[in-house]
Amino acid sequence: MHIRQIKNQNSLSELSLIGFYFLIWGSFFAIVHNVFTFNKSRKTDLDIKTRVVAIVHGLLSFILSSIFIFHFGFDLDMENTALTTNFVTLSLGYFIYDLVACVWSDLCDSKLVIHHMLVFTGFLYPLLTGRGIFGGIVGLALAESSNFCMNLRMILKMYGLRHTLLFEALDLVYLFSYIIARGGLGSVVVFLTVTHKNTPLLIKLVCVGIFVQSLTFISIMLKILRKKVKERAERESKEIELFWFSFNP
Repeated sequence: MHIRQIKNQNSLSELSLIGFYFLIWGSFFAIVHNVFTFNKSRKTDLDIKTRVVAIVHGLLSFILSSIFIFHFGFDLDMENTALTTNFVTLSLGYFIYDLVACVWSDLCDSKLVIHHMLVFTGFLYPLLTGRGIFGGIVGLALAESSNFCMNLRMILKMYGLRHTLLFEALDLVYLFSYIIARGGLGSVVVFLTVTHKNTPLLIKLVCVGIFVQSLTFISIMLKILRKKVKERAERESKEIELFWFSFNP
């Protein structure tokens, strides 16, 4: 009875932390929303602002998770600590905020909902059970490695800079980092997690679900890369140059 009471208190504390970080991310978006104006349509303006918040979360999560992995190594049996709990609830609060913000901004689609629900389940279950959160931190590092380039390139696109060298460079870094991190390293992490004897069935299903979704995106990315090769050859044949920071009419 005493152990159950302690566990319930810990769960309540962790859920409170998630709510706290949700408010932090929501407040950050409110500051960005009220301080900055991007002179675009309402939907585009909100899209840029949500991406600014996403970039901050992505960079913060990638740096912190990378340092954490480098320091502790790869240990799927690691018990949850105050550090891992705070780190994971920080991202859980963000994902809840992001889903709410995207629905409110009319930027939401089925793929985003599925992805966020899988991530939320994959973090919340080990958070409440007290073990297995390390695999989620590794997954977060891999996922957020391509976040900065992904969002920044989309912001450039909304400003009419799709056909610039800066966009092309960011796009290539995004595509290759996504394919290498999620397709290459991600396949190893998923295999190790799914075959680990102490991994709960629910977490195995979540890992497979996220990996399958990543593979569908990678298949599209490979087609985009082939298209880019053809476009580059066509530009060279016509002697058309791209500028770094402006569109070549």
